[in-house]
Amino acid sequence: MRVVALVLPFLLAGCDAGVAPKVTFSIALADGRACRDAGVNTLAVTAADGTLARFVCHDAEPPSSITALSVSFAGETALLGLSAASAILYRGSFVASDVLAELDPPVITLYPDAAR
Repeated sequence: MRVVALVLPFLLAGCDAGVAPKVTFSIALADGRACRDAGVNTLAVTAADGTLARFVCHDAEPPSSITALSVSFAGETALLGLSAASAILYRGSFVASDVLAELDPPVITLYPDAAR
C-alpha cells in the first residue's frame, strides 16, 4: 500500500504536466561496438520540438546510465549518436511511459543511420 501511495502521485503529476520529470536509461549500439570504436562522441536526446539534452556517449554505456529531464510522455523521444562533426551515425528511440515502467534502467538500442 505504501508503494502505491508514493508512486501514484509521481505518475499523476507527470501525466498532468505531460512531461516525465526524468527518464534514466543506458544505450547500446546494435553492431556491438563501443561508442568510441564507432566514432560516436555525443548522444543527443531529441523531441519533435528540439534537442532536450546532450551527453558524452560512453557515459551512457552499461553499466553506466544517463538521466534525461523533461521528456514528453506523448510520442517517441529520439536518441541520436553523433560524430565529432555532429553527423548522425546511429539512431534509436523510446517512449517515456515504457521506460518509466522498467524497474532497472533499460538499455535502448541505437541502429546505424541508413543515410550514411
